[in-house]
Amino acid sequence: MQCKYCDKETVFNTSVCHQHGGHKIRHGTSAPNYKHGGRTKEARESRARLRALSEMGNGIGMFHRKMVGRKPNHPLIHDVRKFKQLFKELYDE
Repeated sequence: MQCKYCDKETVFNTSVCHQHGGHKIRHGTSAPNYKHGGRTKEARESRARLRALSEMGNGIGMFHRKMVGRKPNHPLIHDVRKFKQLFKELYDE
């Protein structure tokens, strides 16, 4: 493939050559904007599991404190499909 600005070959399956800004896109810890692992998919799932368990504990009277922070728009305790998806290792047995 040729660069859209000149006649050179493109790099890394992009539409431009190296001279016009073609570069490999990096993901994960090698990305230039990576700071910590707090926003990864696993971390979000872990927080969602913890919030669902906390909601269940509050619902049955086991806990008397709620979690700090913004409440979710659609609580997991009411969405059975998402709840099963988060706790799929419990349902696989």
